Amino acid sequence: MTRQKLRLIRPWRTGLLILGIALIIVAFVILTPWKVPNVSSQPHPAASYPEALQSVETLQAQEPPDMNPVCRLQLMTHAKKVDRAIILVHGYTNCPQQFRALGQRFYDIGYNVLIAPLPHHGLADRLTEAHGQLTAEELAAYADKTVDIAQGLGDQVTMMGISAGGVTTAWAAQHRGDIDLAVIISPAFGFKQIPTPLTAAAMNLYTFLPNSFTWWDPVRQLEAAPEHQYPRYSTHALVQTLRLGFAIQAQAQRVKPAAQKIVIVHGDMRAGNFLFDRKGEIRGILDWEMMHLGDPLEDLAWSMNRLWSWSEPERAGFLIPREQGVKIWEEASGFKADRDALFWWELFTSVKAIAIWVSMNKVYAAGANTDPIVGYGGIWATDLQRRIILSQMRELQ
Repeated sequence: MTRQKLRLIRPWRTGLLILGIALIIVAFVILTPWKVPNVSSQPHPAASYPEALQSVETLQAQEPPDMNPVCRLQLMTHAKKVDRAIILVHGYTNCPQQFRALGQRFYDIGYNVLIAPLPHHGLADRLTEAHGQLTAEELAAYADKTVDIAQGLGDQVTMMGISAGGVTTAWAAQHRGDIDLAVIISPAFGFKQIPTPLTAAAMNLYTFLPNSFTWWDPVRQLEAAPEHQYPRYSTHALVQTLRLGFAIQAQAQRVKPAAQKIVIVHGDMRAGNFLFDRKGEIRGILDWEMMHLGDPLEDLAWSMNRLWSWSEPERAGFLIPREQGVKIWEEASGFKADRDALFWWELFTSVKAIAIWVSMNKVYAAGANTDPIVGYGGIWATDLQRRIILSQMRELQ
């Protein structure tokens, strides 16, 4: 190759290198969340039951007059501070009515229950655009205020939230050490329409686009949602929810959550859904589609379902003795596994498994999935799970 040709190639190489570096920088900037708030907690916990009631009355007085009656703040109280209080945080575009029945059940077993509307929620005009004004800072302030009130309602405080309420609960769990248990249900840290790696990019884009409102159900529109729920969502409100979510994730990388315990039930917790490295450390957990609110013993029971160790039922997941597995779980979780309750959950998970195997049979028989593993797995697992249930029922005698 002549020197003249080399001189012609070198500028191209340099140009390509510069272009490559520029593209990497642009991609980094686009995929990094912008304007992530640094929202610190400002706790002022109620020192007594009367002080908590006074704060509730203040919130009620601040509610706009044009609210849907079922969406106003709901306080279910035993007229005194009790052992346990719970805060229920509804989802985005919903209102306290979403958790009314669940709140009643907690009240019936002795809890004081607080269900307050999120900012800009619960208005009688379901087509209002007020919720488009929602901010991450307002969600954090809401979390602080409700936890402050709950401190005067119960000696132990649980906070439970779903969707944007789940993100709000996660923020409180990260910042408030006076939460004894945080239950985070389907938190809106992302949306299924957007691939996870592109969540930050989508948030950045919609931050600068004009706010818009979209029907949750474009076909049924107003008829699709319950009468207490807004039928449309705001792009800017979703952006603000993501902003708070990214703020929580950023802080969680530096500081562990302040809440005493955080509970999410995976629903399919077993060795087959773990990703291990060469040292045997768990690096990832798969299949979260059955994630839900529940008793953490359900995950323990499912992981020890005798189907997973069908030929050696006393070895959990074909790995270690069952009792050793329970002790490891107790040490790692901080919970105590009541053996009678654990047996009930083991029986429950066997019934749950039967429903899954029978569904596999139905799908295969209908021709919707002709994979032989589905047909064989359904038949084999159904038969074996029935035998396991019979064995468990004999133990009840």
